[in-house]
Formats: sequence, C-alpha cells, structure tokens
Amino acid sequence: MTSDPDFVKLPSRWAWLAACAIAVVYAGEAPAAAVQSLESIAAAARARVLALPAAGDEVAVSVARLDPRLRLAACPVALDAFLPPGTNGGSISTVGVRCGGGKPWVLYVPVTVHRLREVAVLVRSVPRGAVLGAADLRLERTDVGALTQGYYRAEELPVGMVLRRALAAGTVLMPQHLETRLAVRRGERVILTADVGGAVVRMTGEALANGAVGDTVRVRNLTSRRVVEGTVADGGVVEVRL
Repeated sequence: MTSDPDFVKLPSRWAWLAACAIAVVYAGEAPAAAVQSLESIAAAARARVLALPAAGDEVAVSVARLDPRLRLAACPVALDAFLPPGTNGGSISTVGVRCGGGKPWVLYVPVTVHRLREVAVLVRSVPRGAVLGAADLRLERTDVGALTQGYYRAEELPVGMVLRRALAAGTVLMPQHLETRLAVRRGERVILTADVGGAVVRMTGEALANGAVGDTVRVRNLTSRRVVEGTVADGGVVEVRL
C-alpha cells in the first residue's frame, strides 16, 4: 500500500508568516514597469532637427545629456518630436518629444545645432590697410551659428577689399573687418575719359566724392567747370558717357 507524502502542519501564526514571505519573494521578482530609454528620446530630438531644410549646409546636432534619473513610461507608439511654437530654423535650442499613447508625456530636450559652411579665413597675419588678394584667403568649414556679424562664402570672397585693422592668421573674415578700397577720393585730381565718335578724349577733373572701382561719382571738369557723373576705374580714372 502506498502512503501519502508527509505534510508538516504549521501553527496558524507561522503559516501566515510563511505566506507573507512567499508574497514578498514573488513581488520582488515581478518585472519593473517598462521605461522609455533616454537614447530613444535623444534620437527622436536629433532626427527632428536633421529633417529640417538645410539650405546646402552640413548640419550636426548635439543633444544635452538627459537626467539618468528620468523615468518615463515606455511609449507603445512611435515618439513624436516637434519644434516649440515660435522656433525657426536658425534659432533651435529645444525640441519637444512626446508620447501620445498609453500614459501620455511630453519632454523638452535641449539641443545645439551646428551649421557648417565653408567661409573665408586668413591664410596669414595681415596688417591694417592691406589690400586682400586671393593668396591671402582660404576656405574653412566652420560652424556659422556663432558668426552673427556675418562672413564670406566662396562665391563672395573679399578680394580687393582693405583691412580696417590687423588680423591674425586663421581669423574668419567678417564685413566689420573690411572696407572697400577707394580708387578716387573727394577733392583729388582724376582723369576724365569719354568716347567721342570712336576717339577717347581725356580731361582733368576733380572728384566730388569718394569712390571704389565700379562706383558712380560726380566729377567737376576743371576746364569747363561742368559737373558730370562717371564710373570709377582703376588708376584714378573716371569714365564719362557723353
């Protein structure tokens, strides 16, 4: 005859304590509530910025380190990243990331946007008053977000302009550093030239304004005393159309 297994009968108080201990064990082994990974939040913010039109720029995005203590419920749907109201492409500092399902939440993530462009930089140190030549310049990929005073791109190199002050090699050139080289100055003698029937006539005149090459200035003909307008050329010449 087979006997049943032996059971130890505990007093009721001990049975209650044992049941509590088992409950604690199972509670400790229960999985923690799922949380959204910080990496996925940062990736959503970065992707939102990179999706914006870049106007030919190379764009890089730095996302601020999120607080590792942050515990947001895992989102059952794709995260939605958005730009806060009033944000434009040139002043993005925050991206909103939200979960629209399950337990909804919204988090604003600080970001830094780097817009890289090739801009004109000095190859060597150049003194004040120097006229820039092509050999003085090179193009360097630079974050233009901090260049609030402007800069020069490849299609607008400031060749022929004059430095207002001495600058060191490697300086990014800005409009405030430069001024137009004057070909004629007010009060100076200039040569007036005019095409009369295929023949070039030359006269002496007095510039009534400063002018760079290509500018239109008023000039007084010192022979006739007549005031005319002409286009400034190199060498103190003003070309007049009669």
